[in-house]
Amino acid sequence: MSFGMIMPHTEDGACSEDGIVQAGFPFLRPSRARCDLYACHGALKVILQLLKQAAEVRDMRETTVNIVIYTDSTYAWNLLKDTDSLLELGSAPTQAEASFEVSGPLPLANPDLLYPLTKTMHRMTNNAVINRRRNKRLCIGKNVNISFRYVGDLSFDKDNNQRFRDLHTSAKLAALWQYNMG
Repeated sequence: MSFGMIMPHTEDGACSEDGIVQAGFPFLRPSRARCDLYACHGALKVILQLLKQAAEVRDMRETTVNIVIYTDSTYAWNLLKDTDSLLELGSAPTQAEASFEVSGPLPLANPDLLYPLTKTMHRMTNNAVINRRRNKRLCIGKNVNISFRYVGDLSFDKDNNQRFRDLHTSAKLAALWQYNMG
């Protein structure tokens, strides 16, 4: 299982011809739910890398960064829609010390995937991002806000609807390419 994303390379983000990012699912038990959760974490990590690059070339200390990641997975969205709970979970020093409060059996929440995602969120929102090459903290924004939304909640006009279809098609192509590379 894999996912694909388009990383626009134009200023207005309108070009989807280049910049396709794809990733395979490296964990055991590759169910759709696990892949959907992993894709959300993958998107967050790509955004983190872009923010790190921006912080290397400009002062981000007074910048507010609002990150909204959309998913078409009701499973992932139901786990990720409560940002405060995710940040609390991410503040736990280890997965063993984390308090997972989920409806239903804990294994269905895939804590082996959910906890690392919440740790990434916690680091990003608490200015705890480290530049490993220089071994120092890196400010990616004064206020970093992260939320996950369900794509079904988007309102579509003609332009947004076509853009969504184009991005969805490109993401499928990236995922199929990864699958075929096997």
